[in-house]
Amino acid sequence: MEQIDWERRIFSTSIEIDITLRCNLRCLNCDRAIRHAPGNEVMSVEQIQHFIDETKQLGWKWERLKLIGGEPTLHPQFDKVVGVMEHFHNANPWCTIELWTNGYGSLYLPGWIKVVNSHKTGIRNAFVSFNMAPIDDKRYKNLDFSKGCPLLEHCGLGLNSYGYYPCPAGSTVDRVFGFDIGVKSLREFIEGKRWRQQLPQLCRYCGHFKHQFKREWTRKEKISASWQRAFDDYGHNKLSLY
Repeated sequence: MEQIDWERRIFSTSIEIDITLRCNLRCLNCDRAIRHAPGNEVMSVEQIQHFIDETKQLGWKWERLKLIGGEPTLHPQFDKVVGVMEHFHNANPWCTIELWTNGYGSLYLPGWIKVVNSHKTGIRNAFVSFNMAPIDDKRYKNLDFSKGCPLLEHCGLGLNSYGYYPCPAGSTVDRVFGFDIGVKSLREFIEGKRWRQQLPQLCRYCGHFKHQFKREWTRKEKISASWQRAFDDYGHNKLSLY
């Protein structure tokens, strides 16, 4: 199997921020693992402001910033989050602010936020088989996981209440498996290239990795051995906060 090295594209100008893991759906194959590893984690308004402060200090120019979850509108201080984002938008008008919602509820937002609505009506949707770890499959287990996959370019970086990741799906792997490798500093993540240590540890368990070789959209759910063990043990490990 031929792999593409995505290293040059990891310095993305796009980021997905999981402001909450609360959700009013628990979809099969959710790449935030909310069905099998539900959580009430939310990013505090202070954490989100800290991200903006880090961005300003580093001089990093985001072109696309996505508020996501979970269902982001279920954040208990959602109005305050929108207020913080409005200040950021006013100072950085070139940056598109998006809110990704499942559409499974009411939604009232200011016009400067671009709403991306998936209009879900239930838990069965066409998703990648996220909980099938490449390391559990003889076709993929010996590949170089340090090279990542196209998700690095497609989604951009990931940030949640535990820190920065090369992609948002990688943050789920860390949360469920309990590695506690979220990077707490944007400068350290980018200039220190800490993502290099994260990729081989995260990608070996991420179902998106194998999708670059064989596209496997499915409405059914399968769980490989590594994920089942992690789900069975979920909640025993505490991750350090961003």
